[in-house]
Amino acid sequence: MSKKIIILFLLIAATVATQAGEYSKYRYRLPFRRNEGFLIYSVNLTGGVYSPKLDYFNDIYLPSSGVDETFKSNIFYGGNFSFILNGEYRFRVGLSYWGNKVNGPDEGLNEFKIGFTRMSLGVLYAPEFSYFSNGVQLYAGVEGYGYQIKNTVNMKSGSGVVTSSDQNGHDISIAPVFGIERIFGKSLVLGAEFSYMLGSYDQSENVVSQTQKVSINGPQVTLSVGYKF
Repeated sequence: MSKKIIILFLLIAATVATQAGEYSKYRYRLPFRRNEGFLIYSVNLTGGVYSPKLDYFNDIYLPSSGVDETFKSNIFYGGNFSFILNGEYRFRVGLSYWGNKVNGPDEGLNEFKIGFTRMSLGVLYAPEFSYFSNGVQLYAGVEGYGYQIKNTVNMKSGSGVVTSSDQNGHDISIAPVFGIERIFGKSLVLGAEFSYMLGSYDQSENVVSQTQKVSINGPQVTLSVGYKF
């Protein structure tokens, strides 16, 4: 699943590269292009902090396994492409990765890793009245995420033998998005966003004794740097 996501992301990158010249005539305009169809707006590198709740693991599974640590906030990294749909609306597709782990005692649950590979699709509204003469733009929207989930549990016996078990799955979430960006010169764009993930996934008995619902609700703060076409 994750390989298919990466291949799709690379295909989009190739499309951006081949069409960049065609759309370069728009690069000196403000980002409001009416009746001009579907155009590339920007390509961005992203990073920030995501804080999923992971309530079942933090509140029940880890304490019952003798682990004092809990899953906390951690950084994520990725990238996205933005397109002008028409006028003040944008379409965005992105790929990102978030991971975290906790360490347990020398015997029993020795290490627990969680990894989320996420593909996102979003629609943003960047109205003309929220664009200021200094290049600052405010926007809001909604973004959907497809999660490819991989959990790895390492158990250590009293004799020091470590056994590992993996669980793979997938799920979706949705997030409202509020952002601000600043255009510098003709092509450099810096941005900051706040979003709140809403969703959960079912953890199967590969890791726990029965299926449990794990919340991935939580805030996410994103910083981005990109090239505006």
